Amino acid sequence: MLPLIELALGGALLVAGRRLYWLLAATMGFVAGLYLADLLLPNEPQSTSLIIAGALAFGGAILMVLFQRALIGLVGFLAGGVGLYLLLTGLTTNLLTETWMAASVFLVGGVVGAILLNRLFDVGLILLSAVIGAYVMAAGLGSLLNLDGSAYSVSLVLLIGVGIVIQLGLFRKQ
Repeated sequence: MLPLIELALGGALLVAGRRLYWLLAATMGFVAGLYLADLLLPNEPQSTSLIIAGALAFGGAILMVLFQRALIGLVGFLAGGVGLYLLLTGLTTNLLTETWMAASVFLVGGVVGAILLNRLFDVGLILLSAVIGAYVMAAGLGSLLNLDGSAYSVSLVLLIGVGIVIQLGLFRKQ
C-alpha cells in the first residue's frame, strides 16, 4: 500500500506542486512521519507508520494553509534540506556516511530552499516540489519494480526533469 501512496503523492507534486503549495507541506510531513516512525518505532507495523505519517501530513497542510506567509521559509528550509539530502543519497550510495556531512548537506539545502521559496516563490516551489515529488515517486517505483541503484538514480533524475518541465508548462499557460 505504501508504494501506491508514494506514487500518488509524488505524481501530484510533479504535476501540480506549484499550484498545490500545501501539498508540498503535506508531503514533507508524510515523509518526515515515515522516517520518524521507522527511527523511533522500528518494530511497529507499517500501519502505525502510516498513521503517524498521515497525521503529520494533515498537520503540515493545515498549518501551511493557515499560516502561509510565516511557514514559507520553514517549508522551504525543510524541503531544500531534505530534497538535497535525498537527491544526493539517491544518486550516490556512500557520499553521506558521516553525520557531519549529512547535516552539512541538509543545512546547505535548507538555506537554499528557504531563499528560493522566499525570494522566488513560484520557481522555488517548482524546483522543490519537483525534487521531493520525484524522490517520493521514485521510492514508490523502486518498491514496486525492485529498481537497482543505477536504475533508481536514472528514474530520479528523469522524474525531476519531467516535473520541472510539466510545471513550467503549466506556469506559462497562466
